[in-house]
Amino acid sequence: MAITDFLQFKAPPLPHYIVGGERTYPVGKVHPAAAKLGIFKMIVVVRGKIALAEGDKEFRATKGHALILRPDRNYTPLEPARRETQYFWVHFQTTGVWSGATDEEAGPGGARLYPYDEIIPRQELTQRRVQHFTLVVPQFCKLTFPTKTYRNIKHLIDLNRHHKPSLMWQQQTIFQEVLHDLHGEQQYRATSSSIALAEKTAQFLRERFREPIHYREIGEGLNFHPTYVARCMQQVFGVTPLEYLTMYRVEQAKLMLINTDAPVSRIAEDVGFSHFSYFTQCFAKTEGITPSEYRKKHR
Repeated sequence: MAITDFLQFKAPPLPHYIVGGERTYPVGKVHPAAAKLGIFKMIVVVRGKIALAEGDKEFRATKGHALILRPDRNYTPLEPARRETQYFWVHFQTTGVWSGATDEEAGPGGARLYPYDEIIPRQELTQRRVQHFTLVVPQFCKLTFPTKTYRNIKHLIDLNRHHKPSLMWQQQTIFQEVLHDLHGEQQYRATSSSIALAEKTAQFLRERFREPIHYREIGEGLNFHPTYVARCMQQVFGVTPLEYLTMYRVEQAKLMLINTDAPVSRIAEDVGFSHFSYFTQCFAKTEGITPSEYRKKHR
């Protein structure tokens, strides 16, 4: 099955493990409906099948499949178990920002953000900058190495029985390995055509970064639907085309701030930002300081 839906987590903070378990359903048992759990739930099927619907999307997880239930969606069962079904379940959460890479409300290639808590005050960001990155995991996939995932989740569950605070760090380390392997599934399944289109898109954006660019121009320039282009960029680079463009513009601005005496407002215009205030906002979000502070620091 081709992977089309992803969950993105801005890290740090990393998603953290809460609790897990193992269950076996007899023939005829229906997986209970889930109504906005408020936390993420990962299901890894060892044998049998679990069939759930999320709106108009249907997931049929069989042996070796992993499925992550979003905390903000309702899930309903599609059919009872036709054979004995065994699966692992893991509850986890993030205190950071996350998004669904194909949220309809976000528009083509966009991503609606779901902050767990209030945004960190700007002054704290500038005083204590953290290097963030994007962790992309498939919402539903066939595991390439299911035995390893079974073993790691079983280890998580076994550690629950000891109730020792000293084991909590070990649990989180094991859970991060599970997420890392899921991230790898996304990379394994990036087809050569997706990689080629993502790289072609990146080159297209770099060559035209000084120009106003919208999704329509990207689609017309590459002869692909903008939504498909955005999915390939998300799959390969972990960002949308416009996010990639913004990051590249900021990188070009950094070079000009260090190597030229041009006014900051002129640099913003030269690298493709039509509004100076937006340039300052994007720069500070990426670097943790303003363009003027960056120039002063590095010169």
